[in-house]
Amino acid sequence: MRIPPTGSSEKDQGETESDDDEDQANSDSDEGGMSPDEGLDTNSQPVYKNLKLRHVKDLHSAVKNYGVNALFTVSILEGLTGEGNLIPNELNKVVQSVLTRGQYLTWKSEFVDRGENLAANNRKNPSSKTASWTADKICGKGNFTADIKQLGLSPGVLAQTAQVALGAWRAVPAAGALTTPLTKIIQGP
Repeated sequence: MRIPPTGSSEKDQGETESDDDEDQANSDSDEGGMSPDEGLDTNSQPVYKNLKLRHVKDLHSAVKNYGVNALFTVSILEGLTGEGNLIPNELNKVVQSVLTRGQYLTWKSEFVDRGENLAANNRKNPSSKTASWTADKICGKGNFTADIKQLGLSPGVLAQTAQVALGAWRAVPAAGALTTPLTKIIQGP
């Protein structure tokens, strides 16, 4: 569902008739998630639009063809996340849909760990506006598991969510990469 800024229509924003037809043709292929548009409405609230399924498909094919940490793959993910264009639940669903189960679990643990570290850094400066940005807000957990609560998060929190998600993505090993099993790690004398 797209929400145009108040007092204007989609036609006023420069969309052509062919863009409307394309949006209607792709409406069935849209993922149910909402992502903030670049602009803000008159009340300084982000304007949300659907996340297109084709963007997720592009990311999935890049992961499959080039690998998780290929520059092309990471640039597609950066384009999706932008400067906080996805709420934590959407990011979680997108990543879960394109990675293998093991890679997803690695990403999820890194995501939560990095979110907690960033929240701890936010608390170090109590006079900063970021001091109240907790790991629950950044990672979309606890009181912020519901999409409706996440849609109310500020663009700054969503930008930190994107930063944490990209850092966690870069920590995911490629599929089939040789890693040492925990049972084979030997402690020295």
